[in-house]
Amino acid sequence: MTTILNTHNRFAMADHAAQRTNNSFAIAFKSYSEVEQSNTFGDLYAELSEHFDTLADVSSETIKKEEKLVADPLKEFVFYADSLKELLETQEYTQCKYETALNDTAKKRAEIQQLEKPTGVSGFFRSLGTPDKEADAKKKAKLEADLESLLDADRAKEQATTDFNDEALAELEEFDRVKAIDMRSYFQEYGTIQLATHQQKLDSWEKIKAACTKVRQQMAQERK
Repeated sequence: MTTILNTHNRFAMADHAAQRTNNSFAIAFKSYSEVEQSNTFGDLYAELSEHFDTLADVSSETIKKEEKLVADPLKEFVFYADSLKELLETQEYTQCKYETALNDTAKKRAEIQQLEKPTGVSGFFRSLGTPDKEADAKKKAKLEADLESLLDADRAKEQATTDFNDEALAELEEFDRVKAIDMRSYFQEYGTIQLATHQQKLDSWEKIKAACTKVRQQMAQERK
């Protein structure tokens, strides 16, 4: 959509340039018509001024219509797409927090297993000493309480992650659905505007061509 907007902006700049050029021609021919001593040429120059004025007005109206009916809605889509990017970044952060919580829980389980069945170097040295069953029982009880708290936190984070994922997915699906409908409508509107605009411009250029032909014919008659 950003590419479409950039393309539209280039077309709009071209329309602005054409509008300025046509305005210049309109002003120039109006000036010629005011100083021309021959009524025939004065009328023809005035006619040309009106046609170029019409071309400038067509460009101006087209720019306004496209901005209101096409460009502005597309800009809203771009802003909404940016907000969806933020939503996905938040979803990724939420997922990472959930995975970190799962890792913490796994580590706590490993500590309990290590206490119940010592392994490795630490387990070897513990087996050489006299077991303190009361201390081990307290430590195990604390580890199990910590594990339960972690499991509760895991379940809460899992639910939060699931809810957020469902919400994000629903947002994306709705965005795709609305975008498909609205984009079709916008392009149809854009096509309608362009067809009407180019028909108006073609009509004006045909009139300009006819007026220029009359000017050449009048000049040819005066040279005889």
